[in-house]
Amino acid sequence: MVNSSDIFSAADSADSAKARKQGLAFIDGSIPGYALLIGSDLTKALPVLESLTQRQIVVFVVDKTLQNFLQEKDLSLGWDSGIIPLQMANALGCIAQVARTFGNVDEPDDVLQYAR
Repeated sequence: MVNSSDIFSAADSADSAKARKQGLAFIDGSIPGYALLIGSDLTKALPVLESLTQRQIVVFVVDKTLQNFLQEKDLSLGWDSGIIPLQMANALGCIAQVARTFGNVDEPDDVLQYAR
């Protein structure tokens, strides 16, 4: 389990310019949301990814086995594809950074509410 101090540490170390650039897409609606793909069920992962990315939803892939599987399948990974391979704390840090920058929130409960 990742605690709030870990999330804020990751948010503090995030590239602010990158967070602002990507955060604007969340604000203007060009990215309507995000999802954390946590499990490593490879048979279900591809349909879930396809469904979410078709709707322009950014997917943070936090499972290393699944990240490797996606690379082996030659899927495009990164902000351009909407499939972002990150460790859990870094994915949550990115979400927290967007909330802190655009939602002007600084408390863990407020970040969670903003993320919802």
